[in-house]
Amino acid sequence: MEKSGIMKKYDYIMQSVSKTASVSRPPTAGNDIAARLGGLRILLDQNLSPGEQVTFAIQGNAGEGLACSNSNIFILKSGMAVGSITGRKCSKFSWDQVKSVDLKVGNLYGILEITDGKMPQYDANDITRAKKADNAITFLLSRKSEFDQAVSSIQSYLRK
Repeated sequence: MEKSGIMKKYDYIMQSVSKTASVSRPPTAGNDIAARLGGLRILLDQNLSPGEQVTFAIQGNAGEGLACSNSNIFILKSGMAVGSITGRKCSKFSWDQVKSVDLKVGNLYGILEITDGKMPQYDANDITRAKKADNAITFLLSRKSEFDQAVSSIQSYLRK
């Protein structure tokens, strides 16, 4: 329980320190959408197919991010979000695999989940498992409006 409390404080501090660009702001000339991911950008670049362009990106809690292209959705994790300080992981889902996108909200955190009917689902009040999941990213409740917009953007891909 103490470890969980420390991780929550760490996430809160990291979110306060590293403010991200707003989701609704369109890219300006010379502004790369994937740059919103910070250090996770390198991991994303390693997993993009040649010619694949990022059309949407958002950073979650420390070490977590989500990016979309015309053909795939990427869940990016590094550090403690993978279970190791030096770990990095990218889960790539084609749009045909994705059945729905769910936004769950708890007392302090929220979870954005990608589901295909077989992937596990998580409780927003217990984010420990969701933090390490291949199909979810977590965020502080104070950023819920950004993630509401993210869900709308992602759902526009599902309707295509």
